Amino acid sequence: MEFIELCRAASNSDVEGDIDPYPTLAWLRSELPVSKVPGPDGVDSVWFVTSHELVQACLSDPRLSFDPRNARESHPAGREPYLLAKDAPDHTRLRRVVSAAFGPGALERLRPSIMATCQRHITTFAERGEADLLAEYAWYIPEAAISTLLGIPDELRLPAGRGTTLTLAATLLEQTSGGPATDELWAYVDMFLTARARRPGNDLTGVLLAAVERGELSADEASGMAYVLYTTAQFSTAALMATALLHILADPAERSRRPSGPRGWRPVVEETLRHASPVQSTMPRYALTELELGGEQIAQGDAVVLSTAGANRDPSRFDRPDEFHAESKRRTTHLGFGYGAHFCLGAPLARLEAEIALDTLFRVVPSVRLAVRPEEITWGLGPMLRYPRAVPVSFDPNP
Repeated sequence: MEFIELCRAASNSDVEGDIDPYPTLAWLRSELPVSKVPGPDGVDSVWFVTSHELVQACLSDPRLSFDPRNARESHPAGREPYLLAKDAPDHTRLRRVVSAAFGPGALERLRPSIMATCQRHITTFAERGEADLLAEYAWYIPEAAISTLLGIPDELRLPAGRGTTLTLAATLLEQTSGGPATDELWAYVDMFLTARARRPGNDLTGVLLAAVERGELSADEASGMAYVLYTTAQFSTAALMATALLHILADPAERSRRPSGPRGWRPVVEETLRHASPVQSTMPRYALTELELGGEQIAQGDAVVLSTAGANRDPSRFDRPDEFHAESKRRTTHLGFGYGAHFCLGAPLARLEAEIALDTLFRVVPSVRLAVRPEEITWGLGPMLRYPRAVPVSFDPNP
């Protein structure tokens, strides 16, 4: 299967995927909360921040820029920096264009489509009595949801799972250097934008194209936003679902606490984001001026990477931080979706998808159980992502 081979290649090409990063993060947070580590591409170095207080402060510090053009080392010229690589006021302007598409009313209209996607993929394994809930279930749901939100017609959609496979390859294997997967994703985004320009609509792609017509966005900005919205909505959300499922299935107390209805799963989703968020750290930020951070002197142009995983297990912020407690009241203080002006635009969509995926699975396949011991689960660990490579389950087959 292409997905499994990709995960194996990504892990083998980077670090051993079974390494638990949290003991190292705990040591750094205690001894060196701001430290220099190798950069994302294995060259140069970045400042790595691990305490909750410092990470949260950095997430809203205007002296730290998202734009790589402010880095000490020059970056190759490329396409117009997209939404995530902009600072105010451009970031504010771009975000305003699409924010309504992620509002409660707009996302609620996606609920039937997300439920149908979940049910459709369950039917592919329901009669077998066994499945891998990442590769056969969670893998497909975010890709279908963002394609619907963007208004990509069926005839223009990639084969199910292809977009997520490309996104994972671009994220884990190619990183900032680019490559075939990144090029294919850009070509795909340009293709569906061009096709949709001939067929206007009121969906998210239509919103982007209308903004170009009004002069609110350049064509490069619209394609950049379409690219980041399509790609960032996929594997990290699938990994969130798989991680939440693993926590529930591995803990008898959590298995017995299954709520009624999708909205009842919100505490599980939030605690997963805190305790084991798939997104372990942020994209680099670049110091616009010399500044002091945790006792260290950061030079202008230095890159700073923020460990949201380290921050979310900080004992100065959370009681018993290494334990999973879905019923705790601490879930709203985690940094799993960031903080400040760059708080994840797609957070409401990711929450909705995860809640529906959990509810649908346990409602349709109530006998589902983990097919291996929890300690046998292996994890993939990349530059920014951590995820279970598989969530093997068994259950009573549906006739």
